Parts: sequence; C-alpha cells; structure tokens
Amino acid sequence: MQKTRTTDQTILLTAIFVVSCVGVGIWFIQLFHLSYHVPIIGLSPSIAISDNPRLRYRTRPSWKVQWRHLLDKLPEVTSEKSTMSKGRINKRDTNKFRKKFSDRRNDWINFSDIILNENTNKSNTMQIDCTHRKLATFSEDILCKKRKTFLKQFKNPCWYEESERKLSCLPYFHLFGVCKSGTTDLFHRITQHPHILKNKGIMGKETWFWSWRRYGNGNMPGGTMYLSQFAKLFDSDAISRNKTTRPDGSSYHHLITGHGEPMDLWDQSFWKLIPQNDPEGIEPNVTTPYLIKYVNPSIKLILILRNPVERLYSHYLHGNYGNSTDNFHRDVLQTIKVLRACQENRTLRSCLYDKDNKNDFKVPISASLYHVHLHEWLKVFPRKQLLIFRTEDYSVNISDTLKTVFSFLNVVSLTIKLSKVATKGKGMRERKGKDEEGKD
Repeated sequence: MQKTRTTDQTILLTAIFVVSCVGVGIWFIQLFHLSYHVPIIGLSPSIAISDNPRLRYRTRPSWKVQWRHLLDKLPEVTSEKSTMSKGRINKRDTNKFRKKFSDRRNDWINFSDIILNENTNKSNTMQIDCTHRKLATFSEDILCKKRKTFLKQFKNPCWYEESERKLSCLPYFHLFGVCKSGTTDLFHRITQHPHILKNKGIMGKETWFWSWRRYGNGNMPGGTMYLSQFAKLFDSDAISRNKTTRPDGSSYHHLITGHGEPMDLWDQSFWKLIPQNDPEGIEPNVTTPYLIKYVNPSIKLILILRNPVERLYSHYLHGNYGNSTDNFHRDVLQTIKVLRACQENRTLRSCLYDKDNKNDFKVPISASLYHVHLHEWLKVFPRKQLLIFRTEDYSVNISDTLKTVFSFLNVVSLTIKLSKVATKGKGMRERKGKDEEGKD
C-alpha cells in the first residue's frame, strides 16, 4: 500500500515538473519573439542620454547606441476600423482590407532620422532603426512612417494621398502654448486674415492631437486619433480651390492653415507610450517636438507666454484646483516641497514629466516652468522657427503684435482690416468676474 502511494506521488511530481518546463519554455519563446519585434532607437554617442543611469544600452559594431524595451501588451493592428479578427480577414471586405492593409504596410520604413537643432546638439541627427518594429505599439509609431513629400505649388504643407485619391494637408503653423495666456484670443485674431484658415477642431482652433488624442486619452471624445485623421481636420479642399498666378504663369496655392494647442508646450504626460521611449525609464528620450519635426520639419511655431505666477493662478482657478488666494498660497508651497523632494534623486525634467509625480502637485506648476519645456523644443527646432512674445506686450499693442505674427507667417500685411482685427476688447474666453478674483 505504501509502495503504491509512493509511486503515485512520484508520478504527480513528474507531471508537475513536465508542465512547469513546458510553461517556462513557452514563456521564453514569447519573450524571444517580443524582443525582436520592438523598435530600436539609434543615437550617435554624443547625444545618447548617458546622464540617465536607469537606461541600459546595447552597443553594436556600427558604433551607434542601440537598445530594446519589452512592452507588456500584445501587438494590435492600428487601423481605425480593423476588419481583422484574431489574425483572420473578414471575407466580406477581403479586397478592401487587402488594399488598405497593403497601403498601411507600404507606409512604414526601415530607417529614419530627425535633424536636430545644431546649436544645441554636437551631432545634429538622431537615427531611428525601425527594422524590428511591431505592427503596432501603444501609440502610432510616427517616427517609423514614411515622410510625405510636400507639393511645391502649395505654400501650406500638402501632398497627394494616393490611397484616398485626394489632397491632404498638415498645418503651416502651430500655436503651441501656453494655457491661460491668451491663446484663444490670439488664434481668433490671426485667423481673421483672409489667407489663413481655421481648422475643423474645437472653436476652429484645438485638435488635442499631439498631447492627448493620439494616445487615446480616455477623457477625450472620439478615442484614439491617428496622423491620417489629424490631417483631415485641415481644409485641403479650400486650400486647393484658392490659387494665384505666378509671374511665370504657373499656379500657386497661397492659403495656409494652423492650429492652437495651449498644452503642447509642456504636457508630456504620455511619453511612455511613444515606441522609442523606455516604458520603465524615468524620463523620455523622444518627446512631442521630435515627432512634429519628423512629420512637418518646416512648421512655424508661435508661443505666447504670460507672467508665470499670474498664469499659474489663473490656471489654478480655471482647473478648479482651488478658489482663493489663501488656498493657492498653501498649495503652491506644498507643490514646491514635493518638487524639491523629487529633485534630490532626479532631474527637474524627470520630475515634471513623471505622470505619477504630477498627481501629487496641488497646482499645475509644470506649465509655468517655461525654461524646461522650451529647452525641449529647441533641441530639435532652430530658434528662427519660433516666434515668442509676452501676453503683457500683446495686450498693450495688439496691432503691432499681429503685424509681427503675419510677417513671421509670410502672409501679406493688412492695412485697413488690421485695425478691425486688432480692435481691443474682452478676450474670447475671458472669465466672468475675473477683475474681482484674487482681491481677497
């Protein structure tokens, strides 16, 4: 009897051992498969982020710095309305799907590069190796998409989309900040120019694409937005219809369009979803300006900055963080305390871009630390591509500011209409009772 019991225990232990071995084997196979299907980023050694001890690199004989990171999510096809289910194609849409999938496959490249600002980087090129990319990751892999070739007869960056057989356009200019500094009023006045079109976004101004919607932010209506959908927010038909004749007799499409996103200067909350970043890292290698530079390298960038303390208080009230100057003072001190504690072991950039750390902030202080975010944009864009001015100067002399903006955008100056556009009045989104707030 005892011998039979011993035999049963031996069989049971053997079965457990065999099952465990099979499970471990399957895990290693999946791990190997994943590790060779993620993007690799290559930086020349002079611009590798070697100051970040948490990132580990793998060096190859090409002397380019390489690293891979594993994602904790299985690949998905990033089509807006995918007809693929568990690897099988819906037979009803076979031909349509094949064409669409083929177009999407043809849109990817094996290697890409970003030209950085040579004034701030010794080596002014970042190289991206896309040969190990997955069909999809957490967000659309913009740096591994083929660049569009813009048509020379259009002032606005436009191209002919073969798959849709129509013209598509990206914005000519981008008002990228900052919150509570007058961006809505400024954008409204800029788009009064007869050669400047609004977009199809919120108030004809905001798309929320770069900072929020491309990452599928759950608080944003419409779900995840892709670059192709972003392009559809700009009126390519109007740009195509309107044209002038050059001295040589050729046609030239002179209209331009743009968008204004108050948060794009500073909000990098979803940087871990960019495929070229390490989701386990403490700060990003690639941020929003890198992506914009890649797809639209000549874009005109406009930034309006307000007194950082006044801006912070206005943002504090608008975001319902608090409702009095006493609470504001207390919450600012608490936030500074949290920020200083974080900086004992990390950089200021890392502390501001850490989404979890920002949840401990009692006030939206990150948006007022302009120098940190401006440095990020100036890594990739030359200073001449940015027009920066103060809210205080704009409010005192709207007319001269608009002249500067129109000159920067290279559109014809307005004479009679400028005084009408620049007529001083209440801002479009000026808060009711603003003059009384903050006097207690």
